[in-house]
Amino acid sequence: MTAVIYARYSSDNQREESIEGQLRECKEYADQNGITVVRTYIDRALSAKTDSRPQFQQMIHDSATHTPLIIKGGGFDGGKAENRLTSLIDLPPTFLSLAGIPIPPSYMGKDLCQMQQTTQPLHDCVFMQISESQCGRAIRTDRFKYAVRTLAPTGYLKYNAGVYFEDYLYDLEKDPIERCNLIRDPRYSHVRQEMKYLLLREMKNAGEAAPVILPALKVRKK
Repeated sequence: MTAVIYARYSSDNQREESIEGQLRECKEYADQNGITVVRTYIDRALSAKTDSRPQFQQMIHDSATHTPLIIKGGGFDGGKAENRLTSLIDLPPTFLSLAGIPIPPSYMGKDLCQMQQTTQPLHDCVFMQISESQCGRAIRTDRFKYAVRTLAPTGYLKYNAGVYFEDYLYDLEKDPIERCNLIRDPRYSHVRQEMKYLLLREMKNAGEAAPVILPALKVRKK
């Protein structure tokens, strides 16, 4: 089982030791119950009367978009955190590699065992196909996340399309909890073009016909 720790104290009158005590007790509980702590979130001098707490919001956002991956064995000795981009599509070739089975040329993912031999990134972006809550496509790089969608209310009736509209652009370095949609910000027009090129490339690699991507009709908020 994996878990995260959230620690907080509510006013400037409380001390930093309060955080240290919370973390210590949570880690002791995790150790005693076989729980692996994958991340820690800390808000200092912020009241629990509001959810406008940066690390709390980051924790909620991460729970929806990030899936911790823990590998041990086969060259993965543990004790190391890896921040390079990976994707679920990388798991099948990785499992085959760990089992000593040749990876079929048709597999699109990367063998994560390669991370043991190089410090270079395996991906310049990761690709997402969204076909339930909406008909959309998205990519993420180390710095940005870019999404397009159709005007259909859901993706259940039609999972792909020939025309998409730009939907989101987030600067993950400046805005890690994705509160400021930059999709129509003129300062990021060059970024939109770069991300659009990467998205079209990934859609083609996934066997999709290249669609038309039109500018956003409005700036949507989550």
